[in-house]
Amino acid sequence: MDRIIVRTHHVSLTPAIKEYVEKKMVKLDRFADDITELAIELDVLDTSDPNESQVVKATVLVRGETLRAEVSNRDIYASVDLMFDNLERQLKKHTSKMKSHRGSEGRRSFSIQPNKEEKETSSKTIKEPGRYVPKPMHPEDAASILGMEGLQFVMFRNASSEEINVIYRDNVNEAVLLEP
Repeated sequence: MDRIIVRTHHVSLTPAIKEYVEKKMVKLDRFADDITELAIELDVLDTSDPNESQVVKATVLVRGETLRAEVSNRDIYASVDLMFDNLERQLKKHTSKMKSHRGSEGRRSFSIQPNKEEKETSSKTIKEPGRYVPKPMHPEDAASILGMEGLQFVMFRNASSEEINVIYRDNVNEAVLLEP
């Protein structure tokens, strides 16, 4: 953890309270190694219910997220303990979410699944799934692929303009070319 900030409102910060809060919050590093900042606010409210007078608020900055917790109790130390438990749950959830997303990070690609029979498309035969980098073609070639494959649309690089074009079937089954 890079830094722990302890602030107070309506209460003086004693060395014992500050030490207790910092000692407790350092333990949060066990649950997430990407905590960059932890801000704790201690407050004493003048409420009719003494069980809710000692309030502890926390803001935790972790990679990609800000976690918050607020707990009130009769005792400031009990409030810190309850807030620690609340942050522990949130950090465990954050860590498991980040671990599950790490597997999907990196490159994103898709496979072109050929039909049951191999079909020839503009002098290239698709034999197996994998990465397919098409060569530039003319709109007439794309229209013939659209008709031959039975597709709804074909996106291609126009051989004359080097721009990406889309050709699609309209309601009367004619090919329509979209140009940028």
